[in-house]
Amino acid sequence: MNNPFMKLKQFLPRLTIQGTPQTTNQGFTLVELIVTTLIASTVLALSLQLITDQRKQFLTDQLRSQNSQTLRTGMNLIGDGIRSAGDNLQNDTELPVISVIDKDDSENDTDHDKLIVQRQLIKNTLRLCADLSNGETELTVFKPNDSSCTLGQSPAPSGFDVSVDVFRTFRSQVDGNDTFDTTSVPSVGTCNEESVWAYIHDPVNKRGEFFNYAFETSDANGNYLHRCDDDQWEYEYEHRPQFRDNPKIYLLEEEEFRLNGEVLELVKNRQDSADDILRVTNNIQALEIEVTTDSGSSTSFNPDVMTNETPWSTIRDEFQYVSVRLQAKDVAESDLLARKNSSGEEQEIDILSKFFPRNASSFSSQEPD
Repeated sequence: MNNPFMKLKQFLPRLTIQGTPQTTNQGFTLVELIVTTLIASTVLALSLQLITDQRKQFLTDQLRSQNSQTLRTGMNLIGDGIRSAGDNLQNDTELPVISVIDKDDSENDTDHDKLIVQRQLIKNTLRLCADLSNGETELTVFKPNDSSCTLGQSPAPSGFDVSVDVFRTFRSQVDGNDTFDTTSVPSVGTCNEESVWAYIHDPVNKRGEFFNYAFETSDANGNYLHRCDDDQWEYEYEHRPQFRDNPKIYLLEEEEFRLNGEVLELVKNRQDSADDILRVTNNIQALEIEVTTDSGSSTSFNPDVMTNETPWSTIRDEFQYVSVRLQAKDVAESDLLARKNSSGEEQEIDILSKFFPRNASSFSSQEPD
């Protein structure tokens, strides 16, 4: 019996062998691996370069922002000092009030000028009524019926001259309360929380110095201030018969702005020990000061217009403004990101401002003879 499936069966092995697709174990070729590796390396390198550049740009912008803030902080502090210069000194004709000490080096790349401003804490001043020399800690500031050292004011209820009593009241309040906690003359070198810095100025020799005093006394012969710090007098001070020639005593605050290396420093009342100096900000390359008057000024940022101890009365009528320039280097992490000018040199960041003392226009040239 002929079975049709038997005929088909004899063809099945051939169909199976011929119909089954062939398989292979062959991988990527060497060329394919090299090309793939090169492409991956290029993409990775570009990605890393982009990330690095973005990081440098971020850090550079951050540093530039910090530098700008640094300059602004220093400029604001200097500006406040200039604006308040001369407070309570409207009737004084002898103090410098504003001084510029010029320091212009030949290359003009480390121009570290100094600016000194003065303001008085109270309006009253005292006159020296007896000679003062080294070793003395008692300053005679009032004598009854002595026209060379008093304006003829009646004594206050406390027994002190009116101006001395104002000094006394101010001193008692510097510790935050109105009570007179100091009850006797302190020993030299034992200044306390009720001591204050005062300034004695010789109008004839145009010089002066700060001292710390902590107590006032009164007797039938006059009123006295008692120095409490243990420093010696830098100068001797002579009592003179002419009222306006007598050395004067102020409750004065003086601020000196200067550069020490790349640090902007503030020195108060000429106390320049390491513990007393206020370090305002760093990374400052130059401090340049210029005083402009009606007669004009140099094209330089820092002409030698004013010197220390030049009386304010000699310049105030022509005074216009004080220009202050602070400069800091443009700190960049790489030459790629550093700002450069047309000559290829790195640019600095600087700021220029002009200030005017708020009391300059109200100063008077009148003073008792």
